[in-house]
Amino acid sequence: MDVILPRATLDRQMADLRGRVLRLGDLAIDQIAHVLAAVDACDAGAAAAIVAADRDLDLAQAEIEQLAVKIMALQQPEAHDLRVLVSALAIAGSLERIGDHAKTIARKLPASALPDTLPRADFGVIGAAALGLVRQVMAAFAKEDAALALTVRDRDAELDRLYQLCFEAVVGIMERDGTTVRPGVFLIHAARNLERIGDHATNIAERIHFDAVGCKPKEARRRAVEFV
Repeated sequence: MDVILPRATLDRQMADLRGRVLRLGDLAIDQIAHVLAAVDACDAGAAAAIVAADRDLDLAQAEIEQLAVKIMALQQPEAHDLRVLVSALAIAGSLERIGDHAKTIARKLPASALPDTLPRADFGVIGAAALGLVRQVMAAFAKEDAALALTVRDRDAELDRLYQLCFEAVVGIMERDGTTVRPGVFLIHAARNLERIGDHATNIAERIHFDAVGCKPKEARRRAVEFV
């Protein structure tokens, strides 16, 4: 029987860790897609399923943490390996929080459909943007692509701008029509959670960049005002 050398063991465990983070990313992406569909259809059953499925993300993150602790205790990684290990923990935490935001939207889903007077299409655009950012940043993680990660970070400013426009539009409608206040508050709250998902995608992007080049991006994050 071949003896597995310590380096080979570390490589295998690090690959396992990366695979687990990628699977957690898939779960988070599914939660975002499902909650967008639930809001569009005002589907209470789908919303309840999203809330229940959040436990899968919690368990996946816990398993990642357990594996990371095991690697640090038994393999004592150094330099690049340690940097990747710490980043994997941070990325897993961001992905779990992304799932929390999807769960929060699902929990607040109104019992009746949103009125047509509210900018539902604008909310859909925000949702598609947030979902696209998470998909792209996980692709960057899979490829260890620092340049792709930076494009995600830059695109987050557009998501911020879309949220601000949606917020202003909904507030204006609520001021003119009191019957839209309750669903309008939900739409603002849901859009804010999607905007926060973009922030987490940006944090993941910066971690990917750090893993690849050993430092944070030199350029400051773009802000929504740059798109106005």
